[in-house]
Amino acid sequence: MSVNKVAKRLIDHFYGLDGGKSFSEMNMEEYRAATTYFYKFCGPEHAEKVALIKDDKIPGPYGDIPIRIYYPNLKPHNSAMIYLRGGGFVLDNLEDEDHVCRELANETGRIIIAIGFRAAPEYKYPIGLDDSFAVTKWLFNNGELLNINTNDIAIAGGSAGANFAALVALRARDAGLNLSKQLLLMPCLDLTSSMPSHKKYGDGYLLDQEMIDLCFEKYLPNGVDPKDPNVSPLFAKDLTGLPPTLVLTAECDPLVDSGRAYYERLKQAKVDAKYHCCLGQIHALLVYRHALPKQDDPLQVIAEFLN
Repeated sequence: MSVNKVAKRLIDHFYGLDGGKSFSEMNMEEYRAATTYFYKFCGPEHAEKVALIKDDKIPGPYGDIPIRIYYPNLKPHNSAMIYLRGGGFVLDNLEDEDHVCRELANETGRIIIAIGFRAAPEYKYPIGLDDSFAVTKWLFNNGELLNINTNDIAIAGGSAGANFAALVALRARDAGLNLSKQLLLMPCLDLTSSMPSHKKYGDGYLLDQEMIDLCFEKYLPNGVDPKDPNVSPLFAKDLTGLPPTLVLTAECDPLVDSGRAYYERLKQAKVDAKYHCCLGQIHALLVYRHALPKQDDPLQVIAEFLN
């Protein structure tokens, strides 16, 4: 199936940003600014309202970690979901996907906890991942302070955030922390970029291979093997005992094959897993969903899986 017409218009707009510079020509400040602008361009004109938003900080191994908590309502003892932003391991703020978190809270009825993990290149692997796991552990031990039902904490992430979500879920399993569900959205699960979809969709479909290579270079310290299962969960030896999982992909995305491969491995490990591919769509689905036809709305797929 060819790329959706609306997605194609977004692609054309994105490639015109910052004077048409390639990603290798941008410095990190320019790349972050261009991406932030594109997220705003694709988002809703007015962000949805939620019952309450609170900013807080959680102690972590490298210092305090910012979190933002979105309450869809003020009911006591509510289910929750951790959300880990995308952005190639290098986007460094809680603002870019603020509208996504608001919509997730309202659509799912869950408290959403967005983690402001430290980003590369200033903070390379494993710092952002360690931040994410530190907040997850804290929520299991202290979630009642935030009105959270600690027996129903799910975890979700988009793109690079899905990489962290998958790795945090593996760490949580090994630590005896029972996440209720995991949602891997357009997930980045294989840092070797070895799947066929990287060649098929790696040029001209928004998430170019040039951008992927640059982000991985910024994220991984010298000497870290991209096939290490601690950075590429696709290569984890044991996926048994993970929570029910949704793997949601976009058809015209370099990451689509590794998402499908991870789903197949989950099924082999007897994990209760669901796979959904949005046909004709490109990477960053949740960010630009407002520009898409409603019949393949990823937010509805997510809500149905959680409820």
